[in-house]
Amino acid sequence: MRSASAATRYGREHTKVFTPLLKKLVNELGDDLYAHMCASDLTVNVSGGQPELHRAWRQLVVAGFRGPETDRPKEGQPHWSGWFRHSVNSECTVFMTFSSKVCVRVQVGTKVETREVPIYETRCGDAVANEEVQS
Repeated sequence: MRSASAATRYGREHTKVFTPLLKKLVNELGDDLYAHMCASDLTVNVSGGQPELHRAWRQLVVAGFRGPETDRPKEGQPHWSGWFRHSVNSECTVFMTFSSKVCVRVQVGTKVETREVPIYETRCGDAVANEEVQS
């Protein structure tokens, strides 16, 4: 267990890393961001579309954080989460979650079981816009 003075020192070091990052994220994302900072980590919840996810990711990388090597966001995935670790101060971590505001569940057909059942899939961004134009 760390002593109180060591914990205070680590808290100050983490604040030096997290505070400028938070200011940039708020400036970039505004209402599409919710953040919670603890002594050793920062939780960032981002909502929106692909541009908001990219802007948040870019700010983390510019601030010296490395994103996950595996389990990166996938096209059409309405939710994603992952850990970022600071390249210099490895005890500083950011947990980012993303929720899409542009994905909708769309019926794409039916299947017959004992009765006919609708089949749905999630579509995001341009696919949703194109679907609305064709309807």
